This record gives sequence, C-alpha cells and structure tokens, in this order.
Amino acid sequence: MAPVTLPLQARASPLLVAALVWTMVFSTIQLYTIAVLASEIRQDLGISRAQIGLIGAANTGVGALLSPVVGRFIDGIGAKRGAVAVLAGGGLGMLATAAAPTYGAMLAASVVAGLAQSGGNPSTNKLIALHVRPGARGAITGVKQSGVTLALFLCGLTLPGSSSLFGWRTAVAAYGLISLALALVAWVRLPGDIVDGAPAAVRDRRAPLDGFVFRIALYGFLMGVVTAGILRFLPLYAEEELGYSETVAGLAAAVVGLAGIVARITWGRLAENRVGTRAALVVLAALAATTTVLLAVAPTVGAWLLWPIALLTAFSAVAWNAVGNLAIIRGVGIEAAGRATGVLLLGFLMGLTIGAPMVGAIVDATDRYPVAWAVLLVTALAAGATVLAGDEPPAADAPLLRTAGSRPPGPG
Repeated sequence: MAPVTLPLQARASPLLVAALVWTMVFSTIQLYTIAVLASEIRQDLGISRAQIGLIGAANTGVGALLSPVVGRFIDGIGAKRGAVAVLAGGGLGMLATAAAPTYGAMLAASVVAGLAQSGGNPSTNKLIALHVRPGARGAITGVKQSGVTLALFLCGLTLPGSSSLFGWRTAVAAYGLISLALALVAWVRLPGDIVDGAPAAVRDRRAPLDGFVFRIALYGFLMGVVTAGILRFLPLYAEEELGYSETVAGLAAAVVGLAGIVARITWGRLAENRVGTRAALVVLAALAATTTVLLAVAPTVGAWLLWPIALLTAFSAVAWNAVGNLAIIRGVGIEAAGRATGVLLLGFLMGLTIGAPMVGAIVDATDRYPVAWAVLLVTALAAGATVLAGDEPPAADAPLLRTAGSRPPGPG
C-alpha cells in the first residue's frame, strides 16, 4: 500500500513542550551545579580551580565520546524511551554528586551525569522531527534548547540560598529526586514514537551523513571551548576579580540562564525564517568574541560590566546551540536525526571538556584571567571562520512517511 505523509503538528502540545524542556534541563544541570557551587565544593573537598574544571570535563568528556553511539541507539529505541532514560540518568547523576565523599567519587558522579548529557539532544531533536512541522521547528528548537539555560537559571537562583540553609549536598539531592519523578511522569504520559508501519527509511540509516554535519560539529567544538570557559568560571570570576559575593555571582549565572531562554527562542526563529543558519552562526561567534573582550576589560572599566557580559553571553555562547541543532533537524531525515545530533554533540562536548580545565589551568598558572579570555577570543573568531567558509546548510525537512491505515499520531 502506498505510503502517505504523516500529519505533523503545526504547534507542539504543552505536554511535548514540557518533555522537551525538562529533558534538556536535567541532561545538563550537573554542569551548572558545579559552577554555581564551585566555592563550597572546593572548600569541602579541598581541590583546586583546575580540578573544579575537571569535574565538568568528566561529564562532558563521557558525553562527547558516547554521543555518536547514544544518538544511533536512540534512533533505534525511539525518542520517548530516550527522553525517559535521560531524565532518569540526570537524576541519578545529581544524587551521586550530592553523596560524593571524595574528589574521585565526584568524578564518578560526573561520568553518570555525562551519560544523560549524551542523550539529551538526540532524543529531543528526534521528538521535534517526529512531531513538529517545518516552519515551526526553529521556535520549538529554541524553546527546548532553553531548557539548558533554564537549568543555569535555576541553579544560579536557588542553589546559593538553599545550600546556605540546608547544605549544598541536600540542595543538589533535591534536584536529583525531581528528575527521577519527571522520568516516571514522562514514561506514563508522553506519547509513544510513531514507527509501526513506517517504511524502513526516508533516508538509509547507514548512509553517510552530509558534510555540513561535520562542519557544524567543528564549529560546535570551538564554541564549546568558549562556552565552557565563560560559563564554568563566570561566578568564580565575579567573586575573585570583580569583588562580588557568592550570592550576587550566582545571580549573574541566573541572568545568563534567564536571558538565554529568550536568546535561544529568538535566534531559532530568526535562523529558520529570516537570516539562515549560516549567517546566524557567524554572528553568534562574533558576539561571543566581543564577550571575551568585555571580560578582559571589566576589572579596569568597572565591575558593573558583569551584567552586560551576562546578557551578551546569553545571546552568543549560549544561544548558538539552538541554531546548530536546528540545522541538524532541518538538514537530515528523521531516521538520521539521532546519529547526526550525536556527531554535533561529539564536537560540542569535546569543546566543553577541554574549555573548562584549560581556563582553570591558565588562571591557576597566571593567578589572573586575561590570558584565558584572550585564548577564548581567538577560539570564537576561529569558529566564525569555520562556518563562513562553507555553504548554507541544507533544509531537507523530510516528513516521516507511514503506510496507509496505520494508527495516527498521538497528541503533540
């Protein structure tokens, strides 16, 4: 019987939106937990700045190495099961972080959290490719990527105060329990993947990926270095170089998270419907470079620059991820969405893995931050050049096909 086109939703249901956002929150929350609570964790475990960076590197390193495999695995098990696994893994990673008695145990907890990190984007990108019609994917990709910045906002807003009241371990454990509860809700409420009766492929799952995927992955690697270097050390920098308290420094991270929500939605919509993904990525790299310049001059110009820096970070180093994921969703078929996202994640997470310990080591060696910001400036400019040298990524936007008479999709 001839296949017919699956009627994708013009707008995602509230249930799907919630699943996308919270899956992204808890795939990344441990990274921001470590950044916001860096001072307390350093005192508790007696570790250096570079070791703080390595805690995050254990998370992103595992996520990077496993993301191509996990992306292909999610193509096989489906987006719903992938999202449930991410929420469960993120919760276990936070509980292990809260319970870690030694630095070695903290590194092991980050490995667990890294497993969740590797599955967040593949599962959510596949959900969007399955359920959201082209033309609406840019905005919804921005919404779901805002889950990452929502994690930063929540950590910056709640963890300093709750750790003061109850201790940092209790504060972290609470988020772990919330993630596990959401995994159960997703298992019960999220509609299953629409795969029964579909043809074997719109595109062959074993077919080579388009070259643009690897170009964007290289861009993601370079921007990952910049993102990690800024976000992991912005609160500590605000305390050590600009003279702010831990609470105010945490609020700066919260500003990045809150503004990042708006930034990712805005850039996702602009990239799909107005400027194109290539131009958007070039501009975002240029803005990230500008951010590093402001970081370098802030101690001289004035501590008030922390707040423009926070906003610019949100609209550059944070926002690019929405555009990069949109390019993957639009440029590959549904069956390849998981593994193509895995390649992008491999680049981005390797950048995150290198960026944080690199900045920490530079600051430890020089006892100041300017050299680190200069290195990140060059890296951001190189990212822009990488994309500028290539063509506009394709826009396949291939709809999923189903055989006539098969069950229609659930809501969302």
